[in-house]
Amino acid sequence: MTILRGAGFLLRHELRRDRLALLVTLVFFTYLALIVPTLDEPPSQMSPRASWLPDFMYFTFVPYFGFVVKKSMFRFWRDDPVSKRLASWLAMPISSSHIVLSRFLYMLLVLIPGIAYFFTMAYLISDWYKEEMSLGAFVNFGLFWFGYALIWSSIFVVWELTLSGKHFTWWCMTYVPVVAALAVLPNVWWGSVLESQVHRAKAGEWGAAILAVVIGLTVMIVCMWRARSRLERRNLVN
Repeated sequence: MTILRGAGFLLRHELRRDRLALLVTLVFFTYLALIVPTLDEPPSQMSPRASWLPDFMYFTFVPYFGFVVKKSMFRFWRDDPVSKRLASWLAMPISSSHIVLSRFLYMLLVLIPGIAYFFTMAYLISDWYKEEMSLGAFVNFGLFWFGYALIWSSIFVVWELTLSGKHFTWWCMTYVPVVAALAVLPNVWWGSVLESQVHRAKAGEWGAAILAVVIGLTVMIVCMWRARSRLERRNLVN
C-alpha cells in the first residue's frame, strides 16, 4: 500500500467516524465566530486593562480551528484514546507514515475551511474591520492568522501522536501561558499585534502574511518528519 493510498484510507475512515463530531465542531466554530471578532474599536482605544484581550482571544482560539470537537478530547488524561487507536493501527499493515500523513491531512481539511468560515463571519460582524479594511486587505489579515494557526496546530498534532494522554494534557497546559505572553508583552512594549496587522493589511503590506504562511508550512513539514520519526520509536504496548 502506498503512503498516499494508506493515508487516504485512514482519512476516509476518520471522516466517517467523526460525522456527528464535525457538525458539533461547526456549531463550536460558529460560537467562536460570534464571540471573538466582535470588535467595534481598535485595542489601542480600549482601557489598558482590556487592550490585550483581543490579542489573547485570537492567539488562543485561532489554532483550535485545526481540530474536531469530540468526546475523546475530554478523555485524554484518563483513557488515552489516541494511544490505543495508534496501537491498533500499527498492529495492522499500516505504517507510521500512513498515520502521520493522514492526521496532517485531516488537520488541514478542518483548518482551512474553519479559518475561512471564522474570518468571513468576523468581517461581517465587526464594524471596525469593515471600516479599516477592504475585502482584499482582510484576506491579507486572515492569511497572517492562518500561518499562526498552522504553526500551533502542527505542534499539537505532534504532541497528540507522540505523547501519552497525560503528557499531552500537560504540554497543552503550557500553551496558555505562552499565548498569554504573546498577547500581553507586545501590548506593553509595542502595541497590539492584532491592530498592527490590521494596519499592515490596510496599507497593502503582504510581507507579514506571506512570512507567517511560509513559517507555518515549514513548521508543518518539520512536524510531519518529527512525528513520523518519534512514532516509529514510540512504545505503545504499555
